This record gives sequence, structure tokens and C-alpha cells, in this order.
Amino acid sequence: MNNYADIRDLAGEVCLNPNFFQIKNRVSYLVKNYLDSEYLSDRLEDLPIQFINPQPRPWQPIHWQNINQSQIIGLDLEVFLAIIQGSLDTEAPIRNYTHTSRQYIEQIHPTMARFVGGKVAEDNRMLELGLSFF
Repeated sequence: MNNYADIRDLAGEVCLNPNFFQIKNRVSYLVKNYLDSEYLSDRLEDLPIQFINPQPRPWQPIHWQNINQSQIIGLDLEVFLAIIQGSLDTEAPIRNYTHTSRQYIEQIHPTMARFVGGKVAEDNRMLELGLSFF
């Protein structure tokens, strides 16, 4: 019986019931491809530019309908769904916490504060949108 789901993800081929060595290979692949110095240095070189002219990086959409239960390995489906729900509950009110973050960052780095929380008038009218609207 083929133990593979004919599905690929960031770590390569998805195995339905992975053994220790398959898990080790998948983790090694992720470390090699996403935590190597070349990949990370690209991100670090970008930091000074981001501080001068902050720009959001594009996020790829998540195609929730393409996630198969067999891809959820190592935790119960209910736990996975609870984590997703918790994340959505945390991220959905982004406008509120970007506003709070802007207030904290404003004294330290006004440009970054504007990027995160936009620009607000003294009467709290939104003059310019921040992260919450990208």
C-alpha cells in the first residue's frame, strides 16, 4: 500500500502515516530550505529598507477547501480547528490592535508606527490607513 497522499506541501511529499525517518526528512527539508543563511539574509538585508519605507510582504491566500483531514498529523482534527478558530478570533480585530501598536511605537519610530496603525487626527479620525487595511 502506498503511504503517500500524492500531495506536496512546503516540506515535500505528504505521507499519511509518517515514520520517524520520514518526519526527520521533512523537518530537515524545511530547515534546509527556509532557515538557511541565504534565505534569511535576503530578509535581513531588507530590514533597513523596511524601516525607511515600510511595505507589507504579500501573503498567499489559504485555500481552506484544499486541506484534507489526512494532512493534519500529530493532533486531533478538533484541536486543529480550535487553533484555527483562535487565530481568526485574534487576527480579525486587527484594526484595534494596530491602533494600539501605533500608539506604543509612535514615540520610538514614527514611520513604523504610521505603517502599522496609519495616521490618526487628534480627534481620532483615520487620516491614512495602516496595516489593518492591506
